[in-house]
Amino acid sequence: MKRDIELIRTLLLAIEQGDDGSGEGVDLTALLADSDSQGFDKDLLFERVTADDDNTVYGHLLLLDEAGFVEGMESGSLNASYRNYEPRRLTWAGQDFLDSIRDEKVWTKTLQKLATVSGSASFEVVKALAISFMQKELGLSS
Repeated sequence: MKRDIELIRTLLLAIEQGDDGSGEGVDLTALLADSDSQGFDKDLLFERVTADDDNTVYGHLLLLDEAGFVEGMESGSLNASYRNYEPRRLTWAGQDFLDSIRDEKVWTKTLQKLATVSGSASFEVVKALAISFMQKELGLSS
């Protein structure tokens, strides 16, 4: 599986929206069904969640957990054909990363810059790029 930075952003936005602070977990499927859900790419998430043979969302949630951006719980077993990861909340690091890529204008510029170098980069590079564009928007750098 290749890391999809747009799916990662969508997942972070969805988890943030679905987190009610109780620690009970975020039901991504319920968020997709909720007509009031907004602020994330529902079409992209729906496409990935409903794909019959696609473990892309599961894999990306595990990547977010490994990066320390999300806390959650994995369910299923190694022998089971179905495994799941239930996100519970964004961590401080997850909130920081999301804040750096939240703004649509900043995000678009970040993706355009990434496209000049194969379209892929580490989280640290993506965050640094987004922060540099955000600082320019805020007039904090030249």
